[in-house]
Amino acid sequence: MGYYPGTRQIVVAIVDDSVDINHPDFQGSGKIVAPKDLKEKDFVPLPGETTDNHGTACAGVAIAEENGTGVVGVAPGCALMPIRSTGFLDDKTIEDIFDWSMSKGASVISCSWGPSSVYFPISLRQSAAISRAATKGRNGKGCVVLFAAGNANRPTKGMVNEDGWPKDVIQGRTQWLNGFAVHPDVITVSACTSLNKKAAYSNWGKSISVCAPSNNAPPGMWLQETGYTMTPPRIRTSFQGQGVFTADRLGAAGYSSSDFTSTFGGTSSACPVVAGVAALVLSVNPNLTAAQVKAILQQSADKIIDSDADRQLGLKLGNYDASGHSEWFGYGKVNAYQAVVLAQRMLRVSQQVSRWIRERFARSQTIPDYQKPRSGLFGVSLLRGSQTSNTTSSISFSDPSFVRDIRVNVEIEHGFLGDLEIYLVAPNGNKVLIQGRTLGRKTRLQKFYSKENTPILQQLFNQPAQGTWKLQVVDRASSDTGTLKSWELSLGI
Repeated sequence: MGYYPGTRQIVVAIVDDSVDINHPDFQGSGKIVAPKDLKEKDFVPLPGETTDNHGTACAGVAIAEENGTGVVGVAPGCALMPIRSTGFLDDKTIEDIFDWSMSKGASVISCSWGPSSVYFPISLRQSAAISRAATKGRNGKGCVVLFAAGNANRPTKGMVNEDGWPKDVIQGRTQWLNGFAVHPDVITVSACTSLNKKAAYSNWGKSISVCAPSNNAPPGMWLQETGYTMTPPRIRTSFQGQGVFTADRLGAAGYSSSDFTSTFGGTSSACPVVAGVAALVLSVNPNLTAAQVKAILQQSADKIIDSDADRQLGLKLGNYDASGHSEWFGYGKVNAYQAVVLAQRMLRVSQQVSRWIRERFARSQTIPDYQKPRSGLFGVSLLRGSQTSNTTSSISFSDPSFVRDIRVNVEIEHGFLGDLEIYLVAPNGNKVLIQGRTLGRKTRLQKFYSKENTPILQQLFNQPAQGTWKLQVVDRASSDTGTLKSWELSLGI
């Protein structure tokens, strides 16, 4: 498999201080989905404060569009759901974040933030909100939820004997806890460097799932980002490793005076890297559960090793235990190619077809022309429904077996095929677009759609074949009409 950008049907929610949705790297048809500003209580999550730079950079890392300029994210073909948080970690904010993401169709939820407290157990309501999204989202398959491990070079959960902090603000045997990073339904991401070493600042622990490349710097970035300026003890110099180039706020505001920055980093950058890889995995195999995606990322990761001791705490946690887990790197450095290959392999195994059932609809049906609404009294439209016209044709099956594969043959004659969109609707009401308005001036369509050339069909797999399947042909522009000559639906079961 070569380069694969992902698909728009997979939506990555970036939850942060804001996202500059006017940035050229977030433009394109269908790129922005269900934006939300929880702070201003509207739908325009743009930066409001001079410090609102973080979310734009995170979004660029995950899914910056491939447009010939600027940067390219890990999954440029996927869609972006930008969510501006309130900045608080109260129960309502956390519930609003995850309930909005889940209800609006997010596939992946990337959270490059955490508590400013040394010890922060999350509440039952917060835990339930995350679990709800991770198990009930995506029609029961679960949203993939990711959290950055944090940048204090401390355990996500564990004890450290602290000394040497300025003014002894942290001293003695200290319990560290990031309740978000240890949630069992979360993929927690630590940071390695471009040299396959532990990033000096990266938090660590038994809850780390995988790591991803980021920059390198002294520990303390976590504290600086949350309003503290104190320098952790025994660290005074930077360390080797490349920074991350990503999108920045437009104009002079942001991390740099340009529209891009080369100095982004932290586990804040590592987290959206893994979010982008998760989006690629779901693009090739949308049937996977969130738990399966987590397993794929862990199983396909590269086992990088760092045998050096940490310069601040003197720990050596860069090797792997008998289960294949490292407290610094989790199950290893995320590998996008291997993760996608494994997801495809699982799809092929799950979709082994024992037999095919077929039905054909061969009666011609007129495709009416687009109808522009006519204004009535007080400007109210006299046409109900949408400003389009469509024809719907039905095929029924009685076999209750589960669908493992789908093939659709469609024959249409039309004055301008570029006016048309074609949808396949399953018995449960789920609908996928199998043909967009890309046919231009052609007047005759005779095409075979399968999972190989139309991967979105996979969203209709793993449901009973029994019931009525519909082909819907929608005219989106005026002046031309046509005919649905016939269509055939083949279901592999």
